[in-house]
Amino acid sequence: MRDLRGTKQETEFLDYIGTVEDPTSDQFVYLFARFKDSNPRYYVNDLINISSKHSKFVKDSSTTTIGLYIINKFLFEPLGIFGYINKPIDKDTWESIEKNIAKALTAYEITTDVVREFIDKSQYLLGGPLSQLINYSISNDILMLPPEAKKLRKELLKENKEALDNNESTVASAVERKIVKKAIEELEDKDTPGKSFFDSGAVDPYNNYKTMFVMKGAILDNTGESPTGYKVITSNYNEGVTKADMPKIADSAVRSYYNSGVLTADAGYLTKKYNTVSQQVKIGPAGSDCKSTDYLRTIITDKHLYRYINEGGKNILLDENTLPKYKGKVCNLRAPIHCHRAEPEYCNICVGERPYRVGNYNLGLSLMIMSGSVMNSLLKSKHNVTLQYRSISTEDLTKYIN
Repeated sequence: MRDLRGTKQETEFLDYIGTVEDPTSDQFVYLFARFKDSNPRYYVNDLINISSKHSKFVKDSSTTTIGLYIINKFLFEPLGIFGYINKPIDKDTWESIEKNIAKALTAYEITTDVVREFIDKSQYLLGGPLSQLINYSISNDILMLPPEAKKLRKELLKENKEALDNNESTVASAVERKIVKKAIEELEDKDTPGKSFFDSGAVDPYNNYKTMFVMKGAILDNTGESPTGYKVITSNYNEGVTKADMPKIADSAVRSYYNSGVLTADAGYLTKKYNTVSQQVKIGPAGSDCKSTDYLRTIITDKHLYRYINEGGKNILLDENTLPKYKGKVCNLRAPIHCHRAEPEYCNICVGERPYRVGNYNLGLSLMIMSGSVMNSLLKSKHNVTLQYRSISTEDLTKYIN
């Protein structure tokens, strides 16, 4: 991390970026690209000072980084709902940002056009042609297993050899997690930039990293040969696969391609079924009311924001002002399941205000969210080779028994 505060480089950067309306590849190549005979002009973690001249959301002499300044200038500030986000944008922070954008959209604080522009810019800036220039690069430190973790790997493989040879999946899972945890601690101590891949949530060290540098681990046995139902692969891709593990690796490849090539047919079928059944379903005109007197007796929570309840024969919208009054109480909720409006429409009062606020008038197409989730989970299973275990007590089981 370089400190450019008060330097000529800082002034040149702020003057240059101040002329940019929408970032292009050429502009970011100028700022961040490394050429054969020269280092980049700037790095995203360079420290700079900015003032109210550069952002209306900060005070003068506010310290930030070049990367954070760029992402705020082009992504967050146009939304006008966050101020200046002056901390690393990890997975949890990004999820919070998306939730607050959704909340602001339904509260009429921003429009769907603003959200569309945010999505386009974020994909272009963070995941498109500019990502290789603005994001952290893979560092040498995460391209190998750190010394202490490497030593621990050798010790644990030796101590647990019998159990691993017997394909005990619980032992394999515990061994690999201990080694990866040790590696992450070492990377943390060294403050390696490449660890941001893990911190951001883009790469799961207990899946991708452990397969590359620790061990492939336990995989489902498709042959029926193993009494445990699993086969344990102690090889990793960095050091190379042993002859003994080669058939197991081939077996895992079969499982992987089956998940993505065959099981995804279920999600495809769901998509076709939902579209056939519900593609004509839509919401009625704003203000429409079927006058249904059938209700769902429901405990009101935050998820009922912008829905209607009926109290004393009067429909009440649960908005920011009224929701706190009814939260936690059992109320008569107007719901689509009891809507009496002629098919294929549902009335405004039974559906609530949320679809109208986000412009989702063809409500039936929203069911594709479910089939899309199934599809994504099946595609992810192709790459996920982790096993997760949870301890279940007697109390956990008996709580479901009346």
